[in-house]
Amino acid sequence: MPVDTTLKPCPFCGGVASSYWHVTHQVVACETCTAGVTDAAPVKAIAAWNRRAAPAADDLRAENERLRTDCASLLAQIDALQVNTGEDLEAEDRAIVDQIRADLRDTQEASHVR
Repeated sequence: MPVDTTLKPCPFCGGVASSYWHVTHQVVACETCTAGVTDAAPVKAIAAWNRRAAPAADDLRAENERLRTDCASLLAQIDALQVNTGEDLEAEDRAIVDQIRADLRDTQEASHVR
């Protein structure tokens, strides 16, 4: 079975990586920030470069919940601001507020974790 030698972008800066043999070991390094890995076996050096840690699911759930709470708070603040001013908004301002509301609701729905 052929080995995939495709290199992922640099995990630190997103730069392009290159791979080359240096005296006794294979080097895989970013061409931008020079982050890199080495190994005597080329396949292992490439595998090490391409390996990425998966984000913890609990951390992602907590961040989603924080975003949903922030969106709800911002929506409530917009509603309260309109009630407290007692003034009707100009058409242009109302369009902006309506777009912000729609964007916040979309964000809430998109960040919902079941």
